[in-house]
Amino acid sequence: MRGWVLAEQPAAVFHAGQEAHIPLLYGTTTREFGSNQSAAQLRALVSLEAGTFAGRALAAYGLANGGQGTTDAKYGTAADQWAADMIFRCPATTQGIWHAAAHNPTYEYEFNHAIPGQENAVHSADLPYVFGFFPKSGNIGGNFTGVDTKLADLMETYWTNFARSGNPNGPGLPNWPQQGTSGTYVQFQQDGSVQTATGLRTAQCSVYREWLTAQLGADQTAH
Repeated sequence: MRGWVLAEQPAAVFHAGQEAHIPLLYGTTTREFGSNQSAAQLRALVSLEAGTFAGRALAAYGLANGGQGTTDAKYGTAADQWAADMIFRCPATTQGIWHAAAHNPTYEYEFNHAIPGQENAVHSADLPYVFGFFPKSGNIGGNFTGVDTKLADLMETYWTNFARSGNPNGPGLPNWPQQGTSGTYVQFQQDGSVQTATGLRTAQCSVYREWLTAQLGADQTAH
């Protein structure tokens, strides 16, 4: 059986701007996966994983100099933030930034709408709204209301437009700007509205990008 072999790391390909030059639409939820690590446990983990970037990473999460970590109303505890940032947000935004830098149309979103009955917009909470499927049970189940169906109609229209033309925008829709060099993205809010912001998790994810770039450089040197 013949298959495909990736000769380069995907991150290296995107960093070099050598990926497929096609439009990209991507996003994350505000909570994704959480963590119950104590400040001491998280400090040790960050120090281990961030290496020479540990000082900046610890400061970005309020853990430097014995700090107990900064809790955010939207993103949760420092442990919640670290888990979601490292697994989801920072890899995704890094790919988006590099894709946009290669002059590709790139559209980013953040989903900040909790499924009715849940406290936060957790991992996969955006799926019912993208696909118009409203389960009553399970991790994405809830007692959906008119606000939810209206938001789903909006998101389905964006996604359909993007699938058709590579651009989510269309008549009667709030404008969804390209990510571009400013890191612009749209937020799908709890009340069903759409708001525009820039620089998702810049303080945290800029450290991640510098760390990843350094790792890619080290890999190239090793080869």
